[in-house]
This record gives sequence, structure tokens and C-alpha cells, in this order.
Amino acid sequence: GQVFGGDLIFVQEGINNVVAVVANRYGDGNLTLHLTGHWEATTEYHGRMHLAMLGHLPALFARQAESAAVIGLGTGITTGSLLRHPTLRRVDLAEIEPAVVAAAPLFDFANHRPLADSRTRLILMDGRSHLTYGDQTYDIITVDPTHPFVAGSGNLYSEDFYRIVRSRLSPGGIFCQWIPLHAISSEAFDTVLATLRGVFPHLALFTIFGEGVVLASAEPLRIPWRELAARFSAPPVRSDFAELDILTPFNLVAALTGAGRQIDAYLDGFDRRTTDDNVWLEHRIAVDAFDRRLRNLTWHLQERIPADGRAALKQMLSGIPLDTLERELASLTRPTEERFRRAMAAQAKGDGALAEAELKAVMEDVASPRFYAAGLALSQHLDGAGRSSEALAVLGRLQRHFPAIPEPYWLEAIVHRRAGQEGAARDALRRGLTYSPRDRRLREMLSQSQSAG
Repeated sequence: GQVFGGDLIFVQEGINNVVAVVANRYGDGNLTLHLTGHWEATTEYHGRMHLAMLGHLPALFARQAESAAVIGLGTGITTGSLLRHPTLRRVDLAEIEPAVVAAAPLFDFANHRPLADSRTRLILMDGRSHLTYGDQTYDIITVDPTHPFVAGSGNLYSEDFYRIVRSRLSPGGIFCQWIPLHAISSEAFDTVLATLRGVFPHLALFTIFGEGVVLASAEPLRIPWRELAARFSAPPVRSDFAELDILTPFNLVAALTGAGRQIDAYLDGFDRRTTDDNVWLEHRIAVDAFDRRLRNLTWHLQERIPADGRAALKQMLSGIPLDTLERELASLTRPTEERFRRAMAAQAKGDGALAEAELKAVMEDVASPRFYAAGLALSQHLDGAGRSSEALAVLGRLQRHFPAIPEPYWLEAIVHRRAGQEGAARDALRRGLTYSPRDRRLREMLSQSQSAG
């Protein structure tokens, strides 16, 4: 049914939460996961980037990346990203809520189906309890994002929890955690960061589209640049990064806000901690969540964390070619609006080759506001030129990035139908109806296809 302006495509009253998945809640063609009414995650490009980084970053920086524990399934994007790394042999995934597991197939388009991976061991229990009472150690421990505002989540941000995590890490192991930068005061954020540093003396903070991701280790965070680049270049890893518009390992550096001594200087003189006993964070976050004066902390951190001439970066990534880095960072801004305008002008003049080139250039920037429109125009151009397989590939990209917009599904169905592939056409229509159950055209096309036999 319709809810919150979107389509409620899944709801289940679980043991601990009412789990809901809403399609097109914000008119962006994506899915959102809700736990007992609280917005938990989205598949929208900007909103899912940090979910992927919670899997990729620790796998890139850990001394070795063969075993991992993930606390919380969520949308599955974090676990799926982690499993893209071919060195991973075992991932223990602890999820306390069976209803979240039941909702997982709806996110298959975005998460690489981690539950179907033979390396995944699903553990239906509280993640902290698993670490406390289990006897496994891991190269990587990462936590799928849960805002400390959610009841009971504060114990994943306490000093006691961090000590448990440290005891379960292998030598050179890395702990990775999301720290929210929205609906949180700088005092609360600093308390979490200081609590984490009190257990793990070596930290690196990344800020990604207004979200914070921290790498923490008992030992210095150091890896040769060539090793990190090699890990990045593993085909399944590189392809996943390409879907996120991260084309080279240099692009990752743009998100590094501070590390090592920079974090030490930022926290100098700050000594508050949050523990299981004082539950300071849970009390404070309830106030912060309703304080409309608060703004995202990204700019605050970029202004307050002292610059160090890339000294921390050179320590973390020995051998990184800084001249290449500066060139790469300077090229990140792309004039996609102008290129889209040129594509439309070329199309109007009948210059299909130029239009195609410009549309493909726009689609290289997943973050561009013109990405969807360019994809739609490119798919129709390719289909009109008799290049149906290429058109289907473009439509597939649109479906992965905008699953709850119906048009790419019925365009796919039209391409299949023209080729006499009625079964494939019906499959496309059914997939579209999964995420847009009220779309009239999808329903009518499926009904016509079924009536025709």
C-alpha cells in the first residue's frame, strides 16, 4: 500500500522491530529500510556510499583480509561490498532481527546477494553477544550503520564494546564503524571519537557525502600504496567501485578527513567517554535528535581537524605518488550539465555519434543529476540503432540505481518483446512491479503479455 508518499513493499513485525521497506519514499526512485518507524538506510547513490565503504575500506587497509565479522545485515550492502574482495574466506554476519533477513532479497540489486555467498555464515543473534561469547578472532570487524538514536544501539558505541572488539581482532586487524554526522552534536560526536581512540590509538576518519566512517586499529594504519592499489584492482572490487563512480584508488583519498596525529590534535583536551554504565550517549542523542539548530558536522570537522601537508596520508600509504594524486583530485569535478546540453543539441541535429559520446560521458558520473536522463536517452538511442544488448545494459544500470522508477523496466520489456522474448519481457515487468506495485503501465503490459500467452 501507499505510505509516507511511497509504496510500502514489505512490512513484518519482528522479534525486536517492525521492519519496513518503502519504495520511492523521497521521489528518488530508491528503497528505504525502516526499523520501527526510524529511517535506517537507503539505496540512493549518495546515501549508500558509506554503506559500501564500511566493507571496502577495512578490506583495503587490513594487514590481511581473510576473515571478517559484520554486525547487522541492514540492506546487505556493507556485507556484499566486503565479499567483493577475493581474499575473504569467511564472513560471520550477526543479525538479531529475522525480519531484516526476510526483507533482504528486495535489496539484491544493490548488495551482490551476500546471503547466497558460500563464505557467509548467518548468525541470528545480537552481534555484540556473538563477539563477547564466541571464541573467533577476525582480521576485520565492521558494523552496519545503526544510529545511536535507535533504542539499544548505544551499546555499539561504548568503551566496553570497543574493548570487546579489540579482543576479537587478529594482529593488524581493523575495526570499522559509521559515526553519524547528522542529528548529532559536535560534543556527542567527539565523545564517540574520543571513546574509540581510548581503546584504539590509531584512527582514520573518512567523510563521505555527509557521513562519517572511521577505521580503528591497535597498530598503526599503514599499507604500501602498491598493495592497496593491487587490492583495489581485483576485478570484482574494481567493478563495484566503478558502480560508485570511484574509478581509481586515488579517488578514495578525497574522502580522508584526518588520521593519526590529526585526530589526536583535534581531540586534544577532550576527555569524555561513553560507557555501558554511564550511557551518556543514549541520553544526549535523544536531545540532539530534536535540536533543529544542529547542522551536518562535515564542514565543522574539515575546519577543525588541522591540515598536515598530507603527512598522515604519506604515513598510511607509503609510496603514494602525490603528484598523480593532486592531478586525480583536480579532475574529479566534471561538467555534466554542459555535456548533457550538448548531447541534446546533437540529438536534435541528428548527430547520433556526438550525442552518444556526450551521453556516455555524463553517465560516467553517477552522482550527476543528469545521470538518469542521460541513461534514458542513451538506451533509446542504442535501441533505435539496433544495438539492443547495449541498450539493455544501460537500462540495467538505471534499474540498479533507481529501482523504484518504472520506466526502465517497461522499456526493457519492449526491447525483449520486439526480439520475441516474451518470457524475458514478463520478468522485467514483474521486477518493476516489485518496486512500483501501483504503476499502471507495468500492470497493463504484464496483463497483455499474459493474455497473449
